[in-house]
Amino acid sequence: HGRAEAEPLGPPGDYRDPGVWGPPTWFFLHSLTLALPESVPEAQQERLRRLMRDLQHLLPCPSCGEHLAAHMRELPIEPHLGTRDGAVQWMVDLHNLVNRDCGKRAWSREEALRLYGAAYAGRRAAAGAR
Repeated sequence: HGRAEAEPLGPPGDYRDPGVWGPPTWFFLHSLTLALPESVPEAQQERLRRLMRDLQHLLPCPSCGEHLAAHMRELPIEPHLGTRDGAVQWMVDLHNLVNRDCGKRAWSREEALRLYGAAYAGRRAAAGAR
């Protein structure tokens, strides 16, 4: 058919490096909590609870999933699901537990909001310039 042979994907271990997939995953998770309504409906709370529970079994790095499960036992999500502010703070706190394990510094809520908000501010500015 004239199509070139696809390159092999490589061994599964190539895709387990959290240094590659971790930052975009955290960006998605922080964005998800920032986009929640101020008061989070019960059905949405359950979806977020399920996502975080299932993520433990789906992360490309099996030990990362085990660490996430341990962190979620240390920092249960349930008390924080009712409001956007609670969920945002919980995600920052969870991220900081992972940062601690990785020898990285903790981020304040304000720093996290500034960092993740900057990506969207850039898009808004670009959209406004059209």
